[in-house]
Parts: sequence; structure tokens; C-alpha cells
Amino acid sequence: RINFPDTGSIIAGEAGDQIGRGDRTSYYLVDEAQPLDAKIVTPFGLSMMADMRIGSWVVGKDGRSRRVTHINECGVHDVFRVTFRDGTSTECSPNHLWTVQRVFGSNKKTMTLRTHDLIDKLSYESPGGQHQYRYRVPACEPVEFRPSRPAYVAELPLDPYVVGVLLGDGAVNSGTVRITSSDEEIIENVRHLLPEGVIIGAYDGRYSYNIVDVLGRRGRIAGGAYPMSRAKLAVIAAGIAGSVGPDKFIPERYKLAKVSERLSLLQGLMDTDGSACAGSAAFYTSSRRLADGVRFLVQSLGGIAHFNVKPDRRGHRDQYAIQLALPSGMAPFRLRRKLEKLRPRKHSLARTIVSIEHVGRKPVRCITVGAPDGLYLTDNFIVTHNSAHLERPDLVEMSLSQTTNCRIDMSSVNGMNNPFAKKRHEGKVDVFLFDWKSDPRKDQAWYEKQCAELDPVTVAQEIDRDYSASVEGIVIPGTWVRAAINAVEKLDIKPSGVRGLALDVADEGVDKNALCGNHGIEINLLDEWSGKGGDLFQTTQRVF
Repeated sequence: RINFPDTGSIIAGEAGDQIGRGDRTSYYLVDEAQPLDAKIVTPFGLSMMADMRIGSWVVGKDGRSRRVTHINECGVHDVFRVTFRDGTSTECSPNHLWTVQRVFGSNKKTMTLRTHDLIDKLSYESPGGQHQYRYRVPACEPVEFRPSRPAYVAELPLDPYVVGVLLGDGAVNSGTVRITSSDEEIIENVRHLLPEGVIIGAYDGRYSYNIVDVLGRRGRIAGGAYPMSRAKLAVIAAGIAGSVGPDKFIPERYKLAKVSERLSLLQGLMDTDGSACAGSAAFYTSSRRLADGVRFLVQSLGGIAHFNVKPDRRGHRDQYAIQLALPSGMAPFRLRRKLEKLRPRKHSLARTIVSIEHVGRKPVRCITVGAPDGLYLTDNFIVTHNSAHLERPDLVEMSLSQTTNCRIDMSSVNGMNNPFAKKRHEGKVDVFLFDWKSDPRKDQAWYEKQCAELDPVTVAQEIDRDYSASVEGIVIPGTWVRAAINAVEKLDIKPSGVRGLALDVADEGVDKNALCGNHGIEINLLDEWSGKGGDLFQTTQRVF
């Protein structure tokens, strides 16, 4: 979709592998997008699509940090809400991409389809009269938050399992820290995880245990309105002091902790306020914030969490229930009696799509992320596909091969391994450059500001049009090569030593012969020519 602000007109088109089939004549553009208010999972927590910039960090399906390499503003577009069986949902444009697996049928392989393709074949009636859904989206891998934030290098002030137990069966709203539990196994687990100088003290005979300073009153530290023990200080530092009943919540630094720490926190909560029955696990609480926090933990660990509200008709507080499942190898409990009730999982976790509904029109944009599978995480850790570049450009190229004699291709740079880049550099077509220097709104001061604010890769790719800037795994970065051109003159070095030639022999197809000559450290000869119609002997003659 191309917008012309001066006239209000647009050029809109379609996308997909069948572009150009049947000699259709039209404009064909890519418009996979999400609304600006969609949540995006980043290594630092949740952000908004509106806040995404080239160079921003997002999280891929593998749980690792990935860079945003391209952004395409799509204007106002039709938006559909995609809802899953676990009650989660997200919004996107009709051409937005989804990597899905068929739930039923002989063809269960993974495929990438657009939203409008899913709508047409979302469900069917089985021979037995049951309503079945065809597609599911895989769950993500455990998310690795904050990979390089110095402020979070220090250890957590209180062990995550202890925090979970205190939020479940603890009392932290007074000067005394207390656990009330009939499970001695929980008490023993906590006993070994308390900070230095903090112990489990007196037992009142009614399942209540005080957590106190080992020095008793002599160990209290003056500060604030009253003296505090090291136990109370640890609770305050963890951010859960005063958390009680419907006001309980998981502190942000614990929600975004390491994978192992988040799992420990969840186990503390589940050992106290969780249940295991008939092979499934559930968590119950009267605090909506705590329920939302538990769902966040489960989803960030690659699990599935069904959220339910159970109204209390007796006038008491509603209860919030989370039915949860974790990936294979992750146990939601530490208590042996609860673990024994769980059955091992046989299948990988996924979310089944149950409805796709049109919800109106919204401002949208699409992003491309630097992930091999093209996937990133959006609302509720839902795995969705990136966009802004054709996912299978070779198929599109074949579809358009016989469609028209007049063709214009437009693209931002996206590496060299695609048809656009190859055609752009092979010298057989006219090339028009739309450079920032041609924009009257931009000058050298603007360029220098971009260089100061953005990372070098983003500047090279998005502003300087360096096709190899974002390519991973190359031996010598393109910026190094460019910096070395004419270096002998700039550095006043006189080449010396052995003279040599290096030859890369071409096939007889579209490949080219390449010849490189050097005098010591300086390359002083570069030549290339087509191998079509030639043979090895002719190539050798030319080199000599």
C-alpha cells in the first residue's frame, strides 16, 4: 500500500506466491502488519508496536533477542482479531503471516499462511458431527530477558522460590515475616534458601512459622519508623512487603528474571496455592494482579495458561484460576505429592486458533526481524511472523516472469541472497536510487544525528544502502573492505613483496569468472567476465 499525501490517493495490491499467475496485471505489494497498540515482547519486557524502531530488540520464537531490521508504515488498514483456545488473542492485517501446523488430517507439516487464508479454512465438521479447528501456532521457547543490563547483574535479594511461597502462604504485611503451611517439605525447602543471617524460628503449633534474624532482637537494624530484622529487609528489597489478599502481585524484576529463577518462583506459588489433579495443574488466587503475573510467568517459560474467573455468589471475592501446562522437562511443582499426580507430556505445546473476526480499521505497521525463521513474539507471547519482505521471493519471481514487459521492482536493502539484490547489481536493468540526499528535509546534520543515535549496522543498511550490513556470519564485513580502499595512499605505504594472481573459475551459465591480482598487501587488479559460451582453456589464456 503506497500513500500519496498530497492527493489522498493510494496504490494498493496483493501479495503471495501466486503473484502474477494467469497474467493478471496489477500492483503487487507486501502488507503484513499489526496495529500500533499491539504488544511486542522485548528482552526488557513488553513494548508497543508504535515504539518499535529499526535496531530495536524483540524476542524470537527461540526466546532469544533479535534486531528489528526493517519497518514498513502501512497506514490505516482492516484489522482482524485472531483468538486461540486458551483465551489469548492478538490483532493483525488480513495479509499478516502465520507459521502454523494442521491439527487434523494427513498433512500436519508446518506451513506459513496469511490471515485471509486461515479464515477460509479455519474449521470444519468432522464425520461424527463435531466442530473441529484446523490450525495451531507453536508455543515459544523460554524467553531470555535482559541479556546485557548492568543494573540486573546482582543477584535477587530473596530467592524466587521463597518469594513464591510467601506470596502463596506467607504474611508480609507486618513487622513479622511468617509462613503458614502444613507441608514440612515446603518449610525445609525454604529453610535452605533463606539469606545469610535469616532462619525459620518458632513454630506456634498451628502450621505457622516465623522467619527471623538469627541474632534475634540484637540483629535488628535501625531505620525508618521502626527497627527491622534482616528477614524484613529482604522482604522489602524483594518488593513484596505489605502484599496481602487481593493486592498480591509479582514484582517486575522477578517477572523478568532468568529462566531458572522464574521457574523457581512459579514452583513456590504452585507448591502453596496450586493443585495437581488427573494429570493437570492449576493455580488459584483472589488477586487479579497475581493471576496475571502467574500467566505471564507460564507463557514466558514457553507454557500455555488458560485464564478463568470463578465468581463468588456468597458476596466474597471472585477467584481467578489458571489452568497451566509447561514444556516437557519443566515441573510446575517441587512438592513430591503434587508431582506424583502429573502425567508426562507426550506432545509439544501449541495454541489452536478458534476464531478470526474483523474488528475495524486501525493504524498499522509491519516489522522485519533478524531471525532465521522470521518469527517474533506479540501479545501474550503468541508466536507470529515478521513481514516487510517477501518470504519466498524466488516463487514470486517465477510467477512474474511472463506477466509483463514493463516492470518496476522496489525494495529496501535486505542482503544479497535475493532476486532483487542480484538484479540490482548485475547491470542488466536500469536502477533508480531514492537517497536521503534527494530529500529536501534532510541534510548533513540530519545524517550525523542518525549516526550518533543509531547503531552502525542500521545506518549502513537503512541509510547508506549497504546490502551486506545486516548479513550474519560473513568473514569480512563490507565496512572493513571499504575502509581499506586506497589505504596505501592514505597511510603512505609503499607496496612490496610477492606479486600474485587468484582466479575463481566460472561455470558456463550465468556465473562469472573472477580475477584478483596483488602486490604484497595491495590488491591492484580486479576483473570479472561471463563464463557463458567459454571453456577452461579460453579462461586460462585470458588470465595469462
